Amino acid sequence: MYNIGIDFKLKKEFASYINVLESTDYSIIDLANKQLVQDLDIILIQENTSKELKDICEQILILKAETNALIWVLSTNFNQINRVIYLQLGADLVIDLEQEKTECFILQLKNTLNRLQKNEPLIDAAECTEQKSNSKLELYPDCLRVSIGDQKNIQLTPLEFSTLAILKKHEGELLTYETLFHAIWGDLNEDKQYRVNNLVFHLRKKIEKNTKNPVFIKTIRSRGYMLVL
Repeated sequence: MYNIGIDFKLKKEFASYINVLESTDYSIIDLANKQLVQDLDIILIQENTSKELKDICEQILILKAETNALIWVLSTNFNQINRVIYLQLGADLVIDLEQEKTECFILQLKNTLNRLQKNEPLIDAAECTEQKSNSKLELYPDCLRVSIGDQKNIQLTPLEFSTLAILKKHEGELLTYETLFHAIWGDLNEDKQYRVNNLVFHLRKKIEKNTKNPVFIKTIRSRGYMLVL
C-alpha cells in the first residue's frame, strides 16, 4: 500500500485522480496531518494560476525539509519558467494537466511507486549490529512501561505497549500495516494504514530521540514497520 499526500482543501480539483487511486487501495493522506508526512511516498501539489508561484515554491521547500517523499506539481497553468523554478527547488516532476490524460497520469504514478518499492534499501546490517550494543529493550507489562537504550521507565498507553510488544516479538522482521492493525484492533473495518501510522507516530515520540530519523522503529516504505535493536 502506498501513501499519497494531497492538500484536502483542493480535494475537488483532485477528485478524478482520488477516485481512481482509492479504488486501487492507495492511501490518500491530507498534507495538513503533520504526523503522517514522514511516511508519505509521493506528494501531489496543484498549481492553478501563475499567482501561486510564490506559495508553491514555499510549499516545496517546507516539504523537502519534512520528508523524503517524491514531490509532483500538477499544473493547469503550465509554463516552462515555473517548471524550471519548481525543479530547481527540488520538485521531482511537473505535469501539464491540460495535456496529460488521467489514465496516463495514473499509469505514470503507479510505475513510479512500483519502482520506488523495488529500490527501497534494506536496513543496513552493520548499522543494526552497531545499534544492538546499546539498545536493549525491556518491557514491563504490569505497569505498561518500557526501557530502551539509555531511556528508562517510559510510560506507554495500552495500545502503544501492545504495538511495541508485537514489534519486539518480530524484531528485525517487516510487519505490514495490515498485520499490525489486525494484531492490535482485530477485524474492525477502518482505515488500517492511518490508524497504524498514527499509533507509531505517538510511540516514536516517546522512545525515539529524533523522530525524523528514528533508530528503533524503521519505516519500510509503502509496506509497514520493522523494529531494529
